[in-house]
Amino acid sequence: MNGAAVLGEAMKPFLEYGWQPQVMAVAGHHKAILSGRVEGYDLDADPRESRDLAAGPALPESVRNAVYDYPVPTPGAAAEPASMSAADRQKLASLGYVSGGPKPVIRKDAPRAADMLPTLALLVQASSLFSASRYAEALPVLSKVLAADSQNLAAALQLATSYSMLGRRADADRAFARAQAIAPASDDVTFYRSLHDGRYAMAVGNTPAATAAFERARALRPDTFQNDLDLGVLYLAARRFADARDALDRVTPSSPGYAMALFKRAQVSVLLNEPDAAARIAAARRAADATTRPLIERERLFTRR
Repeated sequence: MNGAAVLGEAMKPFLEYGWQPQVMAVAGHHKAILSGRVEGYDLDADPRESRDLAAGPALPESVRNAVYDYPVPTPGAAAEPASMSAADRQKLASLGYVSGGPKPVIRKDAPRAADMLPTLALLVQASSLFSASRYAEALPVLSKVLAADSQNLAAALQLATSYSMLGRRADADRAFARAQAIAPASDDVTFYRSLHDGRYAMAVGNTPAATAAFERARALRPDTFQNDLDLGVLYLAARRFADARDALDRVTPSSPGYAMALFKRAQVSVLLNEPDAAARIAAARRAADATTRPLIERERLFTRR
């Protein structure tokens, strides 16, 4: 063997799904691959890499040691994986489920990426269905993923979210419990579960429970929390007008609920006797949509202005 080994890595499956990291070293005509176990090949005699030399002395120790000594990322390096596609993250953002992707579970007995190619195809299929809001179709695909890789936190959370968005609360609760069992200390699970609990409590009119759940989620992820409109409405219902003002002011113009946020903010402005209440009512009228327009016209608070 001549010269130092050329090293390469494939860490995406590790960072996204917690599968075995993959490291490769090539020196001369010898190649070693480490992914859960070491494989070794003589590229001159076996260019198709069909005869594994790792179990015997034919693989030079220097090549073997090169993959063992490679600085594989620690579990902490997986803190911001891109375990979902950009479309997935956009979809989660629109639902209030925003994250850089759940931190995967790092485990010594994790599967090898090379053995998970059929599962990877299922993950791509599930991601496409989830991004298109085809939650019912995504469910069986995600179940297959979890049958093949029971510790796949990204799939577990997408499964729970899909059940939640379909209104299948009991199934969603069980799926979130499964995700919690996979990663008991995961802030990702707590965040998503809090959003699920908040949405359900709000739907059934349980204002205190909904408020507590959304506040818990916002405390975990203040920079990515997307349910300020919901929180503002809840604060308004509880007559916490200053808190409602602050929450509604955080709703951005790009939010799908911006017209409603302007309407609610105008209500709060009147209730707080703010000097710009008339301007806020006018802004709500200008931005009114089919939902808020009749609400604005019927709002008695605005008739005094």
